[in-house]
Amino acid sequence: MIFAANEKKLIPVVMLALVLSGCADGEYTAPDGPRSITGPWAQEIASLLRDYPSSFAREVFADSKVTEQELSEAINLVEDCFTLHNLEVTWDKYGRETVTGETLSSDQPPDILGECAFSDGGVMVMYYRMRLNPEKVDDMELWAACLVQEGVVEPGFTKHDLLGQFDAGSKPWDDNDPRGPGCMTDPLGLMP
Repeated sequence: MIFAANEKKLIPVVMLALVLSGCADGEYTAPDGPRSITGPWAQEIASLLRDYPSSFAREVFADSKVTEQELSEAINLVEDCFTLHNLEVTWDKYGRETVTGETLSSDQPPDILGECAFSDGGVMVMYYRMRLNPEKVDDMELWAACLVQEGVVEPGFTKHDLLGQFDAGSKPWDDNDPRGPGCMTDPLGLMP
């Protein structure tokens, strides 16, 4: 069985992004000491350090960023966790994971999926969030602007319109139109 983010699961992915995209930026004190975390993603990093304690993540986030080398190390940690449980994991270029293995026998993912996905303390999550939205602009604003720019919706469509669609369990694009999911995935077009 494969568990992956796809268009049918887009709304939960959008909601995860909203949870991770707090409203403020600035400076936060790390939960394990006096060191400060700065920058637009400081609040989210502090939350990850609190919710998923990891000495690896503490070291990575000490400078409030994630390098390519640190991402590589995070991938190894997460892969090792899945391998330990006889599961295989791969990622697409946006960091969305696909997990396969014989122990995945139902539509309900086992608890180990979440445990392994965050075994790096959330480093991979933050790498991709920071890469796709470096200035931490409101995701709904970015998504709505992209949908307008791509011609999926009419000019004047706002983040409030988009949120209304999501709240109603719908989306403003046809299932066979790749522009909608493209805007949700990479609204600024920053990934090659």
